[in-house]
Amino acid sequence: MITTIAVPVLAACVVAVTPAPRPDVTVSVDSASHVVRIAAGQFMIPAAAGHDHGGHGRGSAAPLMHFSWPIDGWLRGVRLIITDGSGRELPRRLVHHINIVNFDRRQLFYPVPERIIALGQETEDISLPKSVGVPVTAGSRMAISLVWHNPDPVMYHGVTVTLEVDWSPTNLVPRPLSVIPVYMNVTSPVASPVDFDMPPGRNSFAADFVMPLGGRVIGVGGHLHDYGTGLTLAELRNGAARPKLTLDVERDEAGRVLRVERQYPGITGRGTKLEAGRQYRMSGSYDNPTGRTIKDGAMVHMVLLLAPDDLVDWPRIDPADIDFRRDVAWLEGEEP
Repeated sequence: MITTIAVPVLAACVVAVTPAPRPDVTVSVDSASHVVRIAAGQFMIPAAAGHDHGGHGRGSAAPLMHFSWPIDGWLRGVRLIITDGSGRELPRRLVHHINIVNFDRRQLFYPVPERIIALGQETEDISLPKSVGVPVTAGSRMAISLVWHNPDPVMYHGVTVTLEVDWSPTNLVPRPLSVIPVYMNVTSPVASPVDFDMPPGRNSFAADFVMPLGGRVIGVGGHLHDYGTGLTLAELRNGAARPKLTLDVERDEAGRVLRVERQYPGITGRGTKLEAGRQYRMSGSYDNPTGRTIKDGAMVHMVLLLAPDDLVDWPRIDPADIDFRRDVAWLEGEEP
């Protein structure tokens, strides 16, 4: 059975804004296949206006598109499909990144709304086994955040973006293990872009985090721009950094990033344990052979699928928090 819901644009959940014209969002639920389809469009994607390198850097942001999540259960996979006005499938490289923002759950390290789904142009579709999933609740306030980056000299018209999200129902036996996405960036992502200048040569960029709760890393992925060479999560103890997770990068001969490795230590094993109160360092490396600094050419982040020791310990959203309000305003395209 397939249920289709035409979703009107909802008001911002915290910050009052004057909504600009924006594409329609349609949500449909295929209860037989356990798939939620979220379609947004139609878009016009401008032709490339020139860029520093390899198709990265800041792109053109679409307006934030709100909708309500339709079912209770667990998310366990997503596929990204991009088509033009004639239904022809378009290349994934047109999307710099696409996120589903969940306004009803907080991020672990930042007091801002959760990015429950995140895909980039080099990110493969996600598929988890039925034994794990990200818990979701019907009626949760969500929105699509989308940034285009068209490397082609042609304009695309009538473009639709579809996310096909696999979900597990609440009557599944045994119940899936609940995991929550944990986002880590080397720069503060609160109400701000997270790309930064890439110096020439080999460089590493890092940020330190203290775990507010314990848990096991079930899966891990990340994002780098072109010339990126690797991502690492290490535990800091007695002045030494002990690697816990390391992701390799597949690149072509020109240094263009084709794929960032994705690992599932909790699918093939017990997962990677992170302890409450301990300090961890997330770092990413680049090798820029151009001999010049590339403006806004770098980005470094990692996303963990964390199974908390106790979900009760997960920090709660505070709608009055100034950073929360600034981040929502920024997502809506307002000056925070």
